[in-house]
Amino acid sequence: MKTYIHLHINKNLRKLFGNNLLSFLLLFLMLFSVSYVQAANRTAKASAAWNVTTTWNEGAVPVAGDDVTIGAFSVSVTADAACANLTLSTTSSTLTISSGITLTVSGTFSNAGTTTHGVVGPGTILFTGTTNIGSFSPSSTKPNVTIGDGTSTNTVTITAATYVTNLTVNANATLSNASYTVGINGNILVNGTLNAGTGDYTLNTDGSTIDGSVSIQSLKLYDSRTFYNNGTLTVSTTFSNTNSTSANFTNNANSTLNISCSTKYYIDCNCFRQHSKLLWHQ
Repeated sequence: MKTYIHLHINKNLRKLFGNNLLSFLLLFLMLFSVSYVQAANRTAKASAAWNVTTTWNEGAVPVAGDDVTIGAFSVSVTADAACANLTLSTTSSTLTISSGITLTVSGTFSNAGTTTHGVVGPGTILFTGTTNIGSFSPSSTKPNVTIGDGTSTNTVTITAATYVTNLTVNANATLSNASYTVGINGNILVNGTLNAGTGDYTLNTDGSTIDGSVSIQSLKLYDSRTFYNNGTLTVSTTFSNTNSTSANFTNNANSTLNISCSTKYYIDCNCFRQHSKLLWHQ
C-alpha cells in the first residue's frame, strides 16, 4: 500500500511539473523542513542599547537561548529581552534595565561588576533556570529580582551578600541562601519556596510589604519606618530594628505573624488588625 501511494503521487507530480519535478521537491524541502537554530554567543563591543545590532561583535541582537558576555561596557535594556547564560566579566561591566522592563535569564549568571556597576535597576531581572546569584550593583539603583516564571521549576542559590529592590519568588521556584545578608529596598513576595538560611534579611524602605509565606531566622527593619505583613511571616531568631530608633510593623487583616525568636526589640508592633494572628513564643 505504501509503495502504491508513493508511485501514484510521483506520477501526478510528473504530470504537473514535468522536468521541473526536482526543482519543486527542493523548494518544498526548503519551505517545509524543520530547521534547528543553534544558540549563539553574543559579546558586547560598545556601550549602547541591548536591542541595537552594533552593540554586539556578531552584529546581531541576543535572543532567548543566546549566551551573552558584557565586558568593560555599559549596555542598557530598554525593551523586554532574554538570553541563556549572562556574564558581566569585568569590574566595570554594567547592565542597566529600564523601569517596567524585564530581562529573562534562563541559564547561568555571573557578575564581576563592582561599585556602581553590575546589574542596575530600576527594571527587573528574571531567573527561570538554575543558577547562583550574588551582588547585583553594590552602590547603584538595585534591580527587582524575580525567581521563576510561575510554571516551571527552578532553583536559584544566593552565594554572596545580595541587595535588591523587590524580591519575588514565584510558584514552583526555589530561592536558597546559606548565610548571606539580603537587603531589600522594596517588597517581598513568596509564592514558591524560600530556604532563607541564617543570613540577615533587612527591609529598608518605608511602606514595604511582605506577602505570601515567608519563613526566615533574622528580620531587621530600618529605624523609624513602617512595614506591613499581608501574608504569613515566621521569624525564628531575631526580629529587630537596624540601629537604635524603633521601627513600626503592622500585621494587616487576614495575615499571620509567628515570632519564636530570642532577640526582639525596638519594634512597635500593631499586630491585631481584623482576622490577623500574632503567635509569639518565648
